[in-house]
Amino acid sequence: MVEVVLEWTASAAPVQAEGTFDGLPFYFRARWDHWSVGIGGSDPAGDPLWYYEEPYGKPDGYDASYMPQDEARAFILAAIERYRAEQA
Repeated sequence: MVEVVLEWTASAAPVQAEGTFDGLPFYFRARWDHWSVGIGGSDPAGDPLWYYEEPYGKPDGYDASYMPQDEARAFILAAIERYRAEQA
C-alpha cells in the first residue's frame, strides 16, 4: 500500500494533482488523450527524475481532460508502484 499526500490543483481541462510519497514530490496531469506522472527531480512537473505517460480515451480527443478524480487517483497509485518496482 502506498501512503500518498495528494492535492488536486485543477479538476478539469487539465486534471492536475501534486503531492508526495516517501518524501518524494510528484506531479500528475491528464489532458487531451493522455495522462502522465513525474516523480522527484528538481521539478516533478518540468524536470522530473522519473516520468511515465499513458494514452487515455480516444486518440486526438479530450477524454483525459475530464478524467474523474477517483480514476486519476488510481493511475497515480499505479504509477508510484511502477516507479518503486523499477527502483528496486
